[in-house]
Amino acid sequence: LKALGDVALATNEYAAARDWYGRALPLYETMGARLGQANTLQALGNVARMQNEYAAARDWYGRALPLYETIGDRLGQANTLQALGDVAYMEDEYAAARDWYGRALPLYETIGARLGQANTLQALGDVARMQNEYAAARDFYQRALAFGEAIGDFTSQLNSWIGLARLERTLDNKPAACAAFRRLLALADRHPFFKNHPFTQQLREEYAALECP
Repeated sequence: LKALGDVALATNEYAAARDWYGRALPLYETMGARLGQANTLQALGNVARMQNEYAAARDWYGRALPLYETIGDRLGQANTLQALGDVAYMEDEYAAARDWYGRALPLYETIGARLGQANTLQALGDVARMQNEYAAARDFYQRALAFGEAIGDFTSQLNSWIGLARLERTLDNKPAACAAFRRLLALADRHPFFKNHPFTQQLREEYAALECP
């Protein structure tokens, strides 16, 4: 049932995913399988977050977190803390988002999860940029980018370059902004899915608006 929910979630069938997870959860609870409970609660949080049901997402994640803590699953803890940070960020609660991300990062560092570190650093960069803490934002993005490049992860590299490009544009640093946009568009062009994606087209329009030499 949990796996069927995962398939539905991966194909954006959120109502079906919620149903499958809802059927799996009481079975895990009945047999005391805390990892299964935690994973399903986290998945229900993901469904709610994808549907912009932030209060529900926060509740599901809040129920999953103590289970991960009890069984000592640090990756589960870190992922849930990061998800709680994402919910806070989406609701413009930047101080809360910074706190959740700040709790997730050392867990990722402890277990050597470099992708988790990259994504959390990039998210911290977004928070800092939204709060006009530009030097801190640049540092977070550059650290995230280094991890993304080291592990060859496309998404974390792309998001870090987007953050850097928009940061430099905000600072009216046109040469740096143009250079960052060129790097991220070159990266997107190498990815068969993202090359012609509408989001990439939006980035091209942002680049064109800069009127780079």
